[in-house]
Amino acid sequence: MKLLIFNILNLITVFTLFSFIILIIYNGLYLYSKKSKYFLFLLIDCFLFSLFFTIENLIFDLNLAIIFAKLTYFALSFFPVLFLLLVFQVITHNKIIQHPLFLKITDSWAQIFLYIPSLFIIIMVLLNKYNLTVIKLGEGFYIKILCCSNLFIIFNYLYEITSIAFLFYAIKKNKEKNLRNKELIFLFIGFIIPLIYMIVIAILQLFGVEIYYPFELWFLLITGLFLFIGISRYGIILGNVFNKKIFTSSNLIISGVNLSNEIFEVNDSFLKLFHLERKEVIGKNLSELSKKSEILFEGFSQIFDYIQSFIANEKTLYNESESIFEVKDKINNTERYFELNINPVIIKKELFGHIFVLNDITLRKTTEDLLLKKQRLLEAVVKSLDELITNSNLDLAINNTLKKIGIETQVDRVYIFENFEDKFKNKIYSSQKFEWVNNGIKAQLNNPELKNIELAKFYPEMFLELSNNRQFFALIKNLPQPLKMHFEKQDIISILVVPIFVNNNFWGFIGLDDCEKERSWSYDEILTLKAAAEVIGDAIMHRRMSDTIKQLAYYDAITGLPNRVLFYERLKLSIELAKRNNKLLAVALMDFDKFKDINDTYGHDIGDDLLKAFSERIVNIIRKTDTIARFGGDEFVLLVTNINSGDNINKILEKVLNCFKEPFVIKNYTLKINSSIGIAIYPENGIEIVDLIKNADIAMYQAKKLKTGSYCYFSNIMEA
Repeated sequence: MKLLIFNILNLITVFTLFSFIILIIYNGLYLYSKKSKYFLFLLIDCFLFSLFFTIENLIFDLNLAIIFAKLTYFALSFFPVLFLLLVFQVITHNKIIQHPLFLKITDSWAQIFLYIPSLFIIIMVLLNKYNLTVIKLGEGFYIKILCCSNLFIIFNYLYEITSIAFLFYAIKKNKEKNLRNKELIFLFIGFIIPLIYMIVIAILQLFGVEIYYPFELWFLLITGLFLFIGISRYGIILGNVFNKKIFTSSNLIISGVNLSNEIFEVNDSFLKLFHLERKEVIGKNLSELSKKSEILFEGFSQIFDYIQSFIANEKTLYNESESIFEVKDKINNTERYFELNINPVIIKKELFGHIFVLNDITLRKTTEDLLLKKQRLLEAVVKSLDELITNSNLDLAINNTLKKIGIETQVDRVYIFENFEDKFKNKIYSSQKFEWVNNGIKAQLNNPELKNIELAKFYPEMFLELSNNRQFFALIKNLPQPLKMHFEKQDIISILVVPIFVNNNFWGFIGLDDCEKERSWSYDEILTLKAAAEVIGDAIMHRRMSDTIKQLAYYDAITGLPNRVLFYERLKLSIELAKRNNKLLAVALMDFDKFKDINDTYGHDIGDDLLKAFSERIVNIIRKTDTIARFGGDEFVLLVTNINSGDNINKILEKVLNCFKEPFVIKNYTLKINSSIGIAIYPENGIEIVDLIKNADIAMYQAKKLKTGSYCYFSNIMEA
């Protein structure tokens, strides 16, 4: 029964220690600090010892058992050294003892002297052949190498007592009940357990009691548990402080710093910014990284200095902070701006460290400065630019804007060229459309040389810049001779040109000429002009959209004539005027005879072209005060206003019917059509719009019955 318990304890110890190791490696906990690495080394050593010891007690062959016994002593010889080094790391890491000797032992090759007893024990084990004690355990063995056992006891007592003494001193010195103290207490318990065990074993052996059952493994398991809790729970973050997925994938530059100014975590953006690998950062002090940052960024050390001073100040230790820093990117030779946020990391109501987040706000800061400059620069012209939107006369608004731009910038001439695309030749031509000139400067608006210029051929450099939405500046004296002569004819000495884009298309450009002296343009002035060009482009786009909406709302899409909505509005207004002035008006409704046959024979495209041709003819014969509208299909309605008698109406109707006498030639087809017209007179045949339209429609169908190609007035007999 005892042997079964013995083997179960062995296996539990091996499995538990192995689980601790896997947990630490999987979560990357050994990367957070040097003490974490030493703790991992200690656990691995404990695991190897327990594994070799278990195999030694289960194996059947004595020679193999002796080999594993020696391996057990190999692993055992490193316990005290790793214990002591772990204690040194914890004490120096928490800044409890900062003696140079400690720092040298923990951070240099000097620690190799602590391994001398371990190496001596290993040599003794290798040379020892006969000084063995073999105890039979069931089918296995328990083997003691006597000389090594005694030497190890002395060596272990020395290192254990030293470790515990330092821990006890550190606990007394660090009186605050914080995470550091809890870590030290758990380590103290973890170290004192095997020491107590060794003392108890020594006393029992003095009384002749032979202890060979694996109590050392049981105590080893308890020791490992306390060490694991102390280091992982209170010494490093287990991953619950922040969401690791967000932490590693964020575009923000994020780093975690403990109270010793050591970096315990960074994300990929942090490594990318400084061109470093993870192993070059984790566990390093901020002061080391501060020096490296100056290689890439001038002034970046101020950020790390701020973080360190923030952490060192007890008044701000638990606070959050937000600041903006300006640094110079040495590689790209540009200014960059970083926003720094510092947040405390609290574990179990205790401060562990800080997370600092750097946000590259260079683009945002540059944009803010640019907008501020544009706002100040646009104040002088904003009133005139507003006119582009509010003034119904766009041409007048543009001329007023050019005048104010000219006065503000103190140039001699300001003008706008508009582009026209020749789709057949696949070329773009530019012509001057607007101009303002200063007093004493010759206007060029009517200059024939400034009409239909193929800019891509005439001045390709300018066209390339403008078409790519970039301004163009030139001193005329530096231009090639043909261009120089062209501009000198206009008395131009220097020129600045800014493109105008409408719906992302190169619509034209604003030109500013100096005719009396050379000048260079500042960045702010160019911004002003580009902003003005944008507003002009927006105004043109707005006006086009407004015209398009108006066209769709009030005009027929095929013929371009007023539609039913616009006709009703004009008829309503005409009725009011006729009533006020005691005048007559007529509503004449007409459609084409047998228009359906044309659509069926020649197709709807020919039918639509016929409607367009008729519209062009009738517009040219009616008075400007009259309105011809298309109601739909082949149905048209004519509003004749300001008439005194029926004779005036008859003359107009005869002209309309004469439109149909001459055939229409549509795409090589000669089409002969007629129309029937019905007329309703205000106020005789109705005073309401609905009545006039209805009665004119009745009269039109009466005309169709009487004779094709005729007109007929409405009478009450028809209604009956």
